[in-house]
Amino acid sequence: MGFGTCRLPVTLLVLGVTAAGCGSRRIVLPTGPGAPRADFEALFSEATRNCQAVRTMTAELALRGRVAGERIRSARVSAGLTVPEAAYLLAPAPFGEPVFVLAAQSDRGTLLLSRDRLVVADAPVRAMLDALVGLDLGPADLRALLTGCVVPDPQPREGREYPGWVRVDLSQGAAAWLRQVDSRWRVGVGEARGLRVEYGGYGAGVAATPRQIRVRAMSSSAAEVDLEVALSQVELNVPLDPATFIVVVPPGTESITLEELRERAPLAR
Repeated sequence: MGFGTCRLPVTLLVLGVTAAGCGSRRIVLPTGPGAPRADFEALFSEATRNCQAVRTMTAELALRGRVAGERIRSARVSAGLTVPEAAYLLAPAPFGEPVFVLAAQSDRGTLLLSRDRLVVADAPVRAMLDALVGLDLGPADLRALLTGCVVPDPQPREGREYPGWVRVDLSQGAAAWLRQVDSRWRVGVGEARGLRVEYGGYGAGVAATPRQIRVRAMSSSAAEVDLEVALSQVELNVPLDPATFIVVVPPGTESITLEELRERAPLAR
């Protein structure tokens, strides 16, 4: 599929939209053992009912922050994600061909730097996302992060109550911190894969998913990640053409390595 036939919307976003944590202090979570919360499974089910029902997702992402010493000031990405592992990401340029397009029908895919006629072919999606934005995430991980589920197929194991919060320990070593927003339980903070994800912008709707996200590395010794994401034009569970997840590489395109992709830092330009 060529760029001109992409079925995902590509619109200009104004980064005046405030992402979670933008211009505000980091959420300070309570410490200590907390108190057992017997109904943690029911609370977690309520908080993640919407995200666990997501089978497909399209959205416009506005990104800014810092990744591995590189500042991302105003990046825009159109995203399409489907169960189980398909992913499509396109970063439009102010004019002309996109900065890049990434497409994958599984956990491996192709990333084309169309303006530079360079390609990373048949590589793990998580390695390409790590090179682009410092997030070692596959398509399913990215979908879970963006929709508020924290991790794919989250399984609650234990719940502890704190003032204003309920912490639910999940499978895969992850955790979800729940709080009430407009009398509904929502995931306020997620912890997984060495990342801390702060969620906001749910709104009052029953079917809401977060529209404001901030992702940070949990450890100061980890690779630097402090990324704000504002989501708009979100559409859930709409059919997506399978051709969306295929990149046509033009003749004469030169292959590069993941390390070369990392050095180019296309979103930091």
